[in-house]
Amino acid sequence: MTNGTKFPWDIMLLAALGLYFSTFMLSFAALPDTLGDTDNAMRLVQLRDYLQHGKWYDLHTDRLSPGAGYTSHWSRLPDLIMALLYWAVLPVSPVETAEWAVRAFYPGLWILPALVAISWFAFKLTGNRLAVIATLIIVALCATATVQFVAGRIDHHNAQIALSVICVVAAAFIQRDWRYGVVSGLSGALLLTIGLEALPFVVVAAVVIAIRYVFLSKESAGTRAFVLSLGVATLAGLAISLPPARWMETACDAIAFNFATPIAAGCLVMLVWAASQKLSASMVSRAAGVGLAGVLAAALFAVLDPACLRGPFGHVNPLVKPLWLDQVQEMQPLFTRGNADGNISNLLFIYPAVMAAMGSLWLLRKAEFRRSMPFLTMLAAFLVSLVLGLINLRMAAYIPWFASPLICVALFKFCETLGQRKALFAVPLFLALSPFAMEFWLTPVIKGLFASSNTITSAAIDCSTTKNFSTLAKLPKGLIMAELDMGSYLLANTPHSVVAAPYHRISDSILQDIRFFTSDSVQQARDVALKGNINYVLICNDSTTSQAANNASNLALDLRSGKVPAWLTTIPLEPGNPLQIYAVKDD
Repeated sequence: MTNGTKFPWDIMLLAALGLYFSTFMLSFAALPDTLGDTDNAMRLVQLRDYLQHGKWYDLHTDRLSPGAGYTSHWSRLPDLIMALLYWAVLPVSPVETAEWAVRAFYPGLWILPALVAISWFAFKLTGNRLAVIATLIIVALCATATVQFVAGRIDHHNAQIALSVICVVAAAFIQRDWRYGVVSGLSGALLLTIGLEALPFVVVAAVVIAIRYVFLSKESAGTRAFVLSLGVATLAGLAISLPPARWMETACDAIAFNFATPIAAGCLVMLVWAASQKLSASMVSRAAGVGLAGVLAAALFAVLDPACLRGPFGHVNPLVKPLWLDQVQEMQPLFTRGNADGNISNLLFIYPAVMAAMGSLWLLRKAEFRRSMPFLTMLAAFLVSLVLGLINLRMAAYIPWFASPLICVALFKFCETLGQRKALFAVPLFLALSPFAMEFWLTPVIKGLFASSNTITSAAIDCSTTKNFSTLAKLPKGLIMAELDMGSYLLANTPHSVVAAPYHRISDSILQDIRFFTSDSVQQARDVALKGNINYVLICNDSTTSQAANNASNLALDLRSGKVPAWLTTIPLEPGNPLQIYAVKDD
């Protein structure tokens, strides 16, 4: 209960801006030196194409996977936001500075609404203005919370995290005002339009709203608002993502007909049901409506494209999975056997989860919270994020965002039970158990117990550094056969074309790339190069790319050991450059 206390927008915005700029100051200096991971580099390529050609639906590039080219499944919406920022800065700065501003400030456009959402949740459950500050402090003390929002993170993950939090928080309070249903539905649809990665959190919101509708007949207004907003906005998301000629296409990895149609159909059933006093008259009838909507949506999804029942990679050549997908780091579980150093680093995602779990168990002792749908909604989202994060490293970044408001509420309620004077002693206890403190004193202990020598070399880390590509960019334009993870960086830093990059829609090119470097016969690799009109071959010395680290690669091993086959000519680069590039001889 908030007891009529107004949400402190001034405090929240000042604190949020302070947190964002502190994160910005810690990360912006590296912008000239690196593009970040492969997705950030590829997003920059996509943004530049949009700025140059201005074609909304054209997500195709001929420079990747020449011949067929590559059509991205990423949404154009983040490109639009970045383009607006770019055009706002361009009149008063050169192109390079405008691009730098986009990479520097874009992530902050998403961290602010995410912070508003979780601080709003904590404020509503505690009724204390200080909960806003406490929530932001908890986020600030959790290094993994801001990892997707630092300067340079221009991929889609920060948008998905922010929209997931907004969708869940709005669903948590839908009983207070039907407008929460609109916010939850719109943010959920926007989330699905940008990417399907966080679909489980839209499901959490939908399930919570469905439960409220079934057991509380007065919840029909919020239910109608949610399903109408979600259904209409999802169809709009399809319309702005694909040109009309492709609206009937199906896909497993992006918003498409086989996703939008089931969602819209399920929402339509629920809208009719919730709008009818007769159909909403009894709990049994309301449950039947929810069941019918769910079964209809699931059946349509299964029928429209059965391959997608296998997941987002349902259309991918199955040969790619063992050769590449199974080796992609972000697709691995949070903790994997034989990766002690990586497991220690990933503990940073678990520290806030431990605190949130302990705090939630303590709160569940009270009937007030066992009956609180907002609290139970956030708890459900947190548990989903924890399970997804443990299964898939890419999803671990969601854990601290759903853990932080739970930690804050538990802290304030614990202090209430102690009284004002004794509550002062809880502050140092909290600081000692905060994710930051646990990282400081517990991680070194664990590292000492489980340390390994399986550490990425500095040369491998430096391969993507921007300065490494300066000489390559001056070479005559050509087609480069490079180790897979280097593809995006080559596209962003040079005018060359590349055979492949780590994106599953070009699975045939990925297989060609892997087989080129892992071929048992160097002569066979030469035949591939000549047949594919390859001009250059590039490797990262001491690279930890999947094919180099996990397969016996005669060609790659020969090149790293200085054994250059006669059909390749070494092109000298700057001293200390970890990249090695070779020209393919025609004869």
